[in-house]
Amino acid sequence: MKTWQLILLCIVFCILLPLAVSKHLKMAPTTQEGPEMNADALKVLEASNKGLHREVLDNGMICLVKQDTTAPVVSIQVWVRTGAIHEDDMLGSGLSHAIEHMIFKGTKDMSPGDVFRLISNAGGEMNAYTSFDRTVFHIDLPADSWTTGLSVISDAIKDPAFPEEEWQKEREVILREFAMGRDDPGRVLDKLVWRTAFAVHPYRFPIIGIEESFRKISRDDLMSFFKENYVADNMIAVVVGDVTNDQAMKELSKAFGAMASTPRKSITLPQEPGQLAPRSTREPGNWNLSRCELAYHTVALSDPDAVALDLVSDIISNGRSSRFVKSIQEEQQLVHKIAAYSFTPLEPGIFGIYAEFDPAKEEEVLAAIAKELETLLRDGCTDEELAKARKQAMVSSLSSLQNMKGQANSYASGEFYAADPFFTTTYLRNLASITKEDLLRVSRKYLVPENSTTALIVPASQKEDAAAQSETSAVAMPAMSVTPSGITLITREDHRLPFVSVCVALKGGFISETDSNCGITRFMSDLLLRGTPSLSSEEIANEIESRAGSIHAFSGINSFGLSARCLTADAPRFIELLADCLKNPAFTADEIEKQRKLHLATITQQRERPIALAQEELRKLMFPSHPYRFSPLGTEQSVSGISKAMLSEFHSKLLAKNRLVVSVFGDITPEQAETMVEGVLQDLPDVADGLNNATPPQFSLPSRKVVETDREQTIILIGYPGFELNDPRNDALTLLDAAMSGLSSEVARKVREERGLAYFVGSYNQLALQGGAFVMYAGTREDARDEVESLMQEEAVRVTTSGLTEEEFARAKTTLITSADTALQNNSDMAMKSALDQLLGLGFDNAFKARERFNNLSIEAVRKAAS
Repeated sequence: MKTWQLILLCIVFCILLPLAVSKHLKMAPTTQEGPEMNADALKVLEASNKGLHREVLDNGMICLVKQDTTAPVVSIQVWVRTGAIHEDDMLGSGLSHAIEHMIFKGTKDMSPGDVFRLISNAGGEMNAYTSFDRTVFHIDLPADSWTTGLSVISDAIKDPAFPEEEWQKEREVILREFAMGRDDPGRVLDKLVWRTAFAVHPYRFPIIGIEESFRKISRDDLMSFFKENYVADNMIAVVVGDVTNDQAMKELSKAFGAMASTPRKSITLPQEPGQLAPRSTREPGNWNLSRCELAYHTVALSDPDAVALDLVSDIISNGRSSRFVKSIQEEQQLVHKIAAYSFTPLEPGIFGIYAEFDPAKEEEVLAAIAKELETLLRDGCTDEELAKARKQAMVSSLSSLQNMKGQANSYASGEFYAADPFFTTTYLRNLASITKEDLLRVSRKYLVPENSTTALIVPASQKEDAAAQSETSAVAMPAMSVTPSGITLITREDHRLPFVSVCVALKGGFISETDSNCGITRFMSDLLLRGTPSLSSEEIANEIESRAGSIHAFSGINSFGLSARCLTADAPRFIELLADCLKNPAFTADEIEKQRKLHLATITQQRERPIALAQEELRKLMFPSHPYRFSPLGTEQSVSGISKAMLSEFHSKLLAKNRLVVSVFGDITPEQAETMVEGVLQDLPDVADGLNNATPPQFSLPSRKVVETDREQTIILIGYPGFELNDPRNDALTLLDAAMSGLSSEVARKVREERGLAYFVGSYNQLALQGGAFVMYAGTREDARDEVESLMQEEAVRVTTSGLTEEEFARAKTTLITSADTALQNNSDMAMKSALDQLLGLGFDNAFKARERFNNLSIEAVRKAAS
């Protein structure tokens, strides 16, 4: 459900703290056993950095530009050195976050709505986020329209109008954000941790502000704060992509060169005094699961200990074979999730440990975490743990270089936090000097009880207890073949980075399930990596993570499978391991029970989310007697009844050569890929297909249901039956979805911009073999429900009768083409898309033909498909 996920991502960037900033910058060497790996990583990094140009304009603005012609895309970012901790005598009001919203509300030359509309018309995507110490605006768009993006974002940042009427509307939107935050357990816990751990430092105030204080700020407050802080010498501008350095600098100078550089009032941030005793707090709420976070005061990025703390966090929780995950989650099965992070920005930050668990296990969970920490402080880490953490860090850093946005973020981060856009290289070399003794020392210095804050949120019952492709771009195309044994194989050569991505996709999914076993596809898929006759679950996790690779299971409406990514040298072993897990899952009793507990907990957790509750009811209304009514997770009853025999039978029924497609993309030749795949999968059987024979959905519409909840949000979903997956009209619905989603859409203008009735509003097109659903959605408040629903219905009538306007149509088309171009940079995503498209009858190169297909659409075709 891509649109909803994008909205959630926007919310996260706008409200939550981007944790572990230093990890965004770091790059780790390998162990003494493999110094050549570190040397190779440095060579790759230095090659990627080659060509970056840094220049300071006369007004003090720092500009970073770099040409990269691997895709016809340009990423633009503007970092402002002002965030929530700089609000001075208005701390806690959310001024920085409010300005982030209002920047896009027009200038003297652009009316409200023009900013997003111009970017969308150019095929771009624009967003922003606010953090404690910075505000960042970013745009990704086609190379041939990047100057439009720069012109729009520079005008918005230099000369925002902050219209009073727009402020009143956006004020209501932000108040909806506050309400959404109260419905989100992660945000509730986040605020509880920071206001308990910090008594003096501005970190104690949430980035969005405190609602009571936010309600008091005025348009004049926004303008005053903006004029003082949004000045040239307080900003960093970055341009990376298919544009020359000279051209980029020329355009940056034109866009920002005349911007004022004015003196600013110096803000001295109070330093948090040393903590002398443990702190703890708990807050009951309307939750189904309990969550806790342990926070420890640490250091700023400039402190040498920051490097070691990053590695400690990786050793604790990066992967299934990591210390806490292996012991507390896997072996003891006390938690559904556990993770650690080290946040070391410009000001001293914190080290955090987070866990989700059943309420009855609270004492056991806290005791288990304390025991693991005691062991860490007593014994330190092993050579193997240190080696694995370094290699994982190296791969993570290399991965960030594969697209323009990641490179732009890396250079800006380095400049912002270390006054060095190449800081990742420095970090790489610094990590080489870290020893086990360093890790033991920092653990004993910071991760001690007297320096800790323990925050819990518990159930209330526990209270008492793009555009045209440029000629210089080099887009690699996929090719399809059939191996000698009959396996459909898709390959794509891309030797930019030393990675190989693999996907094995098989037919299956909801449509193969029944009332008694719904959820079994997801259940079975998750167990594929939990042991084979030759390898235990732990051994599989250890091997994957020690090689700094990944293998993930996936399942959906129409399919399931495994995807993997690894270093080129490890590709033969990873393909062998992937095949073993796919063909020979052990389905052991203990792993089945572990998975059952996780699935049941996730089902319980889903009911905390208003949008999930609404979607569950919508599926039942639209598909009352068809498998599409099922949840991917199933029900408590069906999951509780899944047995080893059922899993083995279901797996055997689905696993066949003629129901499978394999894709291998990256630093590998087609010949090498065929040899590896043929060697491990040629013995699969061919069987009569016989899948997906469910009776097509029978609809009894219109239908309506109102579900009463005690949540602050009101969710509205309006669903319409969609076309079958292979129906060519789905392209028209995809374009309609793009036109009706995002802040520049007509429905968003009416509901959010003009009336301030909803924080999010849009649509999504769910594709399925026997016909999915086109869904309009909105998140609003109860007293606005009828008005918002009426406006959504009016929009549905408009697009099915008069159709989209020329501007809407053009904007949606360029957005889709740009999105397709941007996706070409990620081999893992493209490998999965190609495998699934071929498996389900769309063709292996379907995603690569997006430009041609969308360019051939007409407004009338979209109107007919909608109606």
